[in-house]
Amino acid sequence: MMVDRFNTTQKSFSRLRFLIVDDSKTAATLIKHQLIALGAPHERVDTVNSFQDAIKKVEVCFYDVLLIDYHLEQRINGNELAILLMRRKLLTSKSSVILVSSDSSQQTVLTVISGEVQHFIKKPIKTEDLGKKILNVQKDNWCTRQIETLITKRALATESEMNQLLSFTQQATSKNLVENTLFNILEQHKLWPQLHYAVNRSQTPPHMGKVCAQATCDFVQGNKQKAIDTLEEYLAEHPLAPKIMDRLTSFLVKESKFHDALILAVRVADLTPSIGYREITAAQLAAKLGKVATLTKIGHSLASNLSVIDVSWITNVIQYCHCVQECYSKLTDDENKNKLVSNTANFFQLVSDHITPARQPFLLSYQHLYSAQFLLADKKESEAKKHLYEAVVPFQDKLDTLPSSLVIEIISLGDYFGETWLSNDLIKILALRDRFDTEIKKAVESVQSDTTRKEVISRLSEQLYEAKIISEQDTTKAEQQFKAILEHFPNCTEAQLGLFQVLSIQGKQHDALYQTLKEDLKTLKLPSNWQSWFEVQSPDLQYDTLPDPVDTQG
Repeated sequence: MMVDRFNTTQKSFSRLRFLIVDDSKTAATLIKHQLIALGAPHERVDTVNSFQDAIKKVEVCFYDVLLIDYHLEQRINGNELAILLMRRKLLTSKSSVILVSSDSSQQTVLTVISGEVQHFIKKPIKTEDLGKKILNVQKDNWCTRQIETLITKRALATESEMNQLLSFTQQATSKNLVENTLFNILEQHKLWPQLHYAVNRSQTPPHMGKVCAQATCDFVQGNKQKAIDTLEEYLAEHPLAPKIMDRLTSFLVKESKFHDALILAVRVADLTPSIGYREITAAQLAAKLGKVATLTKIGHSLASNLSVIDVSWITNVIQYCHCVQECYSKLTDDENKNKLVSNTANFFQLVSDHITPARQPFLLSYQHLYSAQFLLADKKESEAKKHLYEAVVPFQDKLDTLPSSLVIEIISLGDYFGETWLSNDLIKILALRDRFDTEIKKAVESVQSDTTRKEVISRLSEQLYEAKIISEQDTTKAEQQFKAILEHFPNCTEAQLGLFQVLSIQGKQHDALYQTLKEDLKTLKLPSNWQSWFEVQSPDLQYDTLPDPVDTQG
């Protein structure tokens, strides 16, 4: 029997291609020798010792199986690397990923079962166990693909179709895991009758995914207290069940039980500090309840656990700062307000200490946007606009490199001040992108579908263009036009520059309005073309047409 199993394993492994990612060359080599002993050809097993080399390998070669060490260098874990590869579309559903580690601590295990990759094997690894694990994961992966295909292509309106779907969970080696995937996909598609059927026909003993699915069915059907009771009972028996905590937190929030939800959200965030969305959930609840100390603690944890390859790092920073702003707006005493401001400065410093040099400009840009938002809340609009320009001008010729979460923040401020050149360019950039996190996707869709916003910015763009044309023929009329624009958008830079020019043409350099505009514009970090135009303005060059703020990209 052992010989037959060994021959089967050798035959299976001879067709697979493997990538081993481990910052220890010795550990990577050992696993490679084990794979070769299991039947994998030497030339079909690659090893790398850094996440950068792993990315390069996956960019040029398809791997059936990736074995990734959980603890990589530079505070990176294997789950984060796998997520990055998935987001970059470098891994398909045909690739199986297994996390490998000698660390089986509570935090590591809970983080793994909360992540995208839930297959885990502990070092030291016996060769036979490794072979069995890989074949099992391959089979589970095949079952998962069949489930995804059926849900995508079938209506699942008949009992036979549903039974066919459920049959794949029974064929799987890790039945609970594959069944959990089935429940998740049905939830994502909001196929509630099918989810209810799948839960009721499930033959597995209660597990986190199954209990969550059952509670969700009850909640959707209006049995909300029953759903909450189900989760609380399971959690009492299994106090380290992160998915249960997540789901229970969301139900408590929907029932406006914010204090109970905060306690639970902080608990699960503390158990898995490297999972940013949990920190943000806890921060949002702390902000809603005005809990300065709790919010500060969450911020410290979030900043301390930032990964150098987590592409959502800036989104998490921005969402946390939104929580700070909400909390600040609820506070009435200066002591807590000052404490929150000071703690946020420490948060930014801690983030800066934990990110790569390449990410520092994005953090600095957001810090200016954050300052602008606070200044706006204090009605200091001119100062706020200066920070907007400080945030944007360093990227004036490379706006398309800005992360989408930053772009959303800039558009919001650009719209407020009437910076149409900025908002219009950034909207075009967003339209060319097709990969967004869930939260960012919602924000992008909100901006793109906001017809009122679109009409206001479009009308303002037309008014600015008309005033610019008129200024070449009738400066008096142009002056009226620019002043009319500034009544609605008093800090619109293009209107300020236009009015500055027509006043100069009219010889009104000594007027108070002209001097005010000149001083305001001098203190602004203008885009390069506007800055050059403004610096050379004189009676001899007063008829130069105001150029576009920056040269067209591309």
